[in-house]
Amino acid sequence: MDKRETLNTIIVLAAACLIAFLIFNITWFLWIVLFLSIGGLFESRITTGIAKYWMKFGRALGTFNSKIILTLIFFIILTPLAFFFRLFNKQLVNHFKTNSRTSYFDDVNKSYQKSDFEKLW
Repeated sequence: MDKRETLNTIIVLAAACLIAFLIFNITWFLWIVLFLSIGGLFESRITTGIAKYWMKFGRALGTFNSKIILTLIFFIILTPLAFFFRLFNKQLVNHFKTNSRTSYFDDVNKSYQKSDFEKLW
């Protein structure tokens, strides 16, 4: 982690603590802001360690949250949606379940004109 990334991370953490102080009015948030600001000015090993571990925590939290959010979306939204689609559109679903077909290709009996190929999209 280079100096610029460390400083950016420390500034963001200090700003978050300052906002937390303004919301919750707890004075130890101000002490954390002061500690982080002074540490960011002098680029100490402590602030570098804080920034490094904060970024590791952020990566772990992002990985964990993305898996949970995607799982919840799948099971809460997509699975019931597919169930209701199959329940109310039996003809469309049976189209794929028939075993008499050897291919999913459907013949289209249409004579194409020159205008059909002009604006494809």
